[in-house]
Amino acid sequence: MLIIPAENTVNWKRPPWITLGLMLTCLLVFLFYQGGDSRKIEQAVGQYLNSDLRSLEAPAYEDYLQRQIRFEGAEDRIHELQQFQELREADEPFWLAVSLLMDRDFYRYLQNNQQVIWAPADRARWAEQRRSIEENFIQKLSSFQLGLVPAELSLYNLITYQFLHGGWGHIIGNLVFLFLLGFTVEKALGAGRFLVAYLICGALSGLVFTAFSAGSYMPLVGASGSISGLMGMYVAIYGLQKIRFFYFLGVYFNYFRAPALAMLPVWLGKEIYDYWFAGATGIATWRTRAVWSPARAWCGCLVAAGCRCEKSFSSPRKTSRMPVLPLATPRPWPVWGAWSLSWPAISSKPCGSTTRTGPFCLSTCISWPSYARICPSTGTGPGS
Repeated sequence: MLIIPAENTVNWKRPPWITLGLMLTCLLVFLFYQGGDSRKIEQAVGQYLNSDLRSLEAPAYEDYLQRQIRFEGAEDRIHELQQFQELREADEPFWLAVSLLMDRDFYRYLQNNQQVIWAPADRARWAEQRRSIEENFIQKLSSFQLGLVPAELSLYNLITYQFLHGGWGHIIGNLVFLFLLGFTVEKALGAGRFLVAYLICGALSGLVFTAFSAGSYMPLVGASGSISGLMGMYVAIYGLQKIRFFYFLGVYFNYFRAPALAMLPVWLGKEIYDYWFAGATGIATWRTRAVWSPARAWCGCLVAAGCRCEKSFSSPRKTSRMPVLPLATPRPWPVWGAWSLSWPAISSKPCGSTTRTGPFCLSTCISWPSYARICPSTGTGPGS
C-alpha cells in the first residue's frame, strides 16, 4: 500500500535543485562512503568468532538485558532478549556475534563492570581481544564516525548523521518522501531558506532524540528527522486545507482529497515499517519513536512559522473561478467608461501580504493590463 501527496507537480523548467542535491548526496554517501561497512562488519564478526569472546559475553549479555527489563523498565527490550535466547538455542554464531558487537550500550556496560563480571584472567583476555576488534573495525564504521551518539554529542554530528542511512529500505523510503515533500516546500520557501530549514529541522530532531536517549552510545543515522520537519512545514503551509493524495493498493490506484494533516499518520506508518521490516539500524526504540516522530514534525511547523513564503508560490486554496463582479463607474477614479474587475485578480498566496484568511494571506495587487477590462467606447484607463 502506498499513499503520497499529489497536490503539486514539478516544474522541470525550474527544477528543485536543493531537493535533488540532497537526494543525490544521501545516495552517494550510502553507496560509496557506507558501502564498505558490510565488509568491516564481516571482518569484525570473523575475528570475534575466532576468539573465545562469545563464551565470555553471551551469558553477560543475557543478564544485562534482564537487568534492563527488570530494574530500568526497558520493556521494549523484551523482544531483544527473546530473540537472543532463540539464537543461542539455535546455535547461530554469526547473528549472535552481530548482536553482541553492535550493542554499544552493552559494550560500555562491560567496560564499567568487567571487574565484577569476570575473574582477572578472563578480564585480561577479554580486554585484549575486544580492543583489537573495536579499534580495527567497529570504530571505523560510518555510523560511529559520523552518526549522532547522544553520549558524545557534537555539533558537526548534528548535520552529518542526516546523510547516513541504515539500509536500502531506510534510504529508499526517505528519498521518496524527501522528493514528494521537498519540491513543494522548496518552491514555497525558496532554495536558500529551504536548505537552512531542512538542516535546522534535522539538528533539532537530533537534539530531541538526545534528550530522550541521554547517555546512550547507540548511534542515530538517517534523514528521517529532517523529512519529518519537511512534513511539518508542508502541513504548516496547507493547514487543514484539503489536498490531493495518490494511493496504490495492490493493482488498484486512484486519487482522493483529504486535509494536509493526513500526512502525519502516513509518515508514522512509514516509521513503523522502517522499525519492523526495512532493516533500518541505528534508529530509536519504539517507545522513543512514539514521542520523537510527532516532536520532529512539530519542529518543522515551528521552522516554517519563522520562514516567509515566496511570492511566486501559489496556494491551491482557490479551487474554482468566481464570477465577474461589475463595478459601475467607480469613484474617485476618473470616469473613463464602465470598468469591471475579474475575481482572479485576488489570489490566495501563503505569507505574502498583511491581510490574512486562516493560515494564508490575500494578495490584492492588481495589474491593470491583466485584470481590468475597459469598454472600448471610452478611454484607456486611469491616468490616461
